[in-house]
Amino acid sequence: MSDFQINPNDFESIYLNISIFNKTAKTELKEGRRYIGFKAENITSEDLIIHIVELLKDGFILEVPQKTCSKNHLLEISIEFSNEDQEDLFRFHGTVIENAPTISNNRDSITVKVSPDALSEYKRFEATYLKRQEEIWTFFKAAKG
Repeated sequence: MSDFQINPNDFESIYLNISIFNKTAKTELKEGRRYIGFKAENITSEDLIIHIVELLKDGFILEVPQKTCSKNHLLEISIEFSNEDQEDLFRFHGTVIENAPTISNNRDSITVKVSPDALSEYKRFEATYLKRQEEIWTFFKAAKG
């Protein structure tokens, strides 16, 4: 019998559910829906999902649906994080410092700088996210041999 056994849970990745409340425009993206005021649009779509593209020292680059926000808009961001071992909720606010269209249709790439008073929460999220990425990397190195 081999010392190396495959655990199906090793293939489970991180689940992230990201919501954005645009404090400037008073709109929200949450669970695949766009809210304007308290009213949800009648559209639920994969196109309304938010993706993390890159973690930065004091913020991140997100891919969002077009017309989610503009440069200098103030955002409140909530990230539900879960994997096999952990569930957590991270909340912070920041400012859009760059907004650019992406190659894919109806999407923008935004750079968000996290507010100084929210940096400790952002760093907690970053450490949690990177820890899981390191676990995945270690698994693949072990599997490769």
